[in-house]
Amino acid sequence: MNHSENMNSHIHRDPEYQKQLANYLFQCIFSEGSKILIFSILFFTWGLFPEFLIALILLILLRTNGGGIHCKHYSSCFLLSFSMLFGNILLAHQLILPAPVMIALSLACMIPGYWMVPVPSANRPAVTRTVDLKSKRNTLLILLALSILICRFPDQLFIRIGFWAIILHITQLSIAVIIRKKGGKKWT
Repeated sequence: MNHSENMNSHIHRDPEYQKQLANYLFQCIFSEGSKILIFSILFFTWGLFPEFLIALILLILLRTNGGGIHCKHYSSCFLLSFSMLFGNILLAHQLILPAPVMIALSLACMIPGYWMVPVPSANRPAVTRTVDLKSKRNTLLILLALSILICRFPDQLFIRIGFWAIILHITQLSIAVIIRKKGGKKWT
């Protein structure tokens, strides 16, 4: 075992690290749970609950594996999450691209998707090399799976939601990377 593997192993057994990770997880569950409840009510009222569930599942998969823009305040996080979910659904209904364009764009997103992740919250403990590689691998597999579904079922509404989830996720990842490079750790 080399020195960096030994350090990574030690970090995961470090009680302070575990305490920080548990605290971060509790904050995430409370914050995300309340937003999901509010969003569920809104989208159910609007008759878009199935679309919301698909967009939510995709957003959770992409964000938990790759990160993205992280907000300082609950209200800005709420608005960003709502914009991502509603944007996926609205674009899937209103902006229907030809299948070859969707396939090409989804496949093209795999390279920046792999390169940019993870973009963790500044409140989260530092990412280890193992977590970094796992994040990259999982993001690539998710994007590949969605791209295959787009190839197979490009005319399905739920697949178009997946396509727009890819596009919006890569867009917000790009913004998050730019913010980080300019020295900003958190969004508004």
